[in-house]
Amino acid sequence: MQTVWITKYALTSGLEEVELINRDETWATVRQATGLNGMLSLCRGEWKATKEEALARAEEMRKNRLASLRKQIVKLETQPIKVRGLDQ
Repeated sequence: MQTVWITKYALTSGLEEVELINRDETWATVRQATGLNGMLSLCRGEWKATKEEALARAEEMRKNRLASLRKQIVKLETQPIKVRGLDQ
């Protein structure tokens, strides 16, 4: 039995090791209880072959998400509050 690691939900529910059913260039089909008929299809960037690769991808995802949130914070801090009234 070959296993792979799902990274798609790394920032919400963590990494998950699952049994690999089928794999080609773009897609991997894995056995997962919550998937349709007990299976889940994942595209290339949503799974990794080893735990180490999955952890590295999760760290990259966390770094990208933090950068995005920092940009949102700056935008909110500098954005003026618009006021609309009947007389304007």
